Amino acid sequence: MFAKKKKETTNEGLSLAPGVSVLETEKGTVLFDGRQGRYFQLNELGLIVVKSLGEAMGVDAIVRRVVEAYDVDAKTADADVRAFLAQIKELGVAA
Repeated sequence: MFAKKKKETTNEGLSLAPGVSVLETEKGTVLFDGRQGRYFQLNELGLIVVKSLGEAMGVDAIVRRVVEAYDVDAKTADADVRAFLAQIKELGVAA
């Protein structure tokens, strides 16, 4: 018998929506939705997640990246990453 390899959870193809850009400003990093002319300020977690999406990383890999970058346990990182992904999807800046 072969052990089943744990399948990595993907971001289900989630990426920034067309017309949405990541911009560095004097006040930090923002997502700019050119379709609506709206800006969304990113904190450090948001920046890691957005950059990871740009690298086509899955949720599990993003969570590992967050755990490595911060003094946080995997359960907390997973909840935070998933909440951020849900929020940017709800705002329409990710598809």
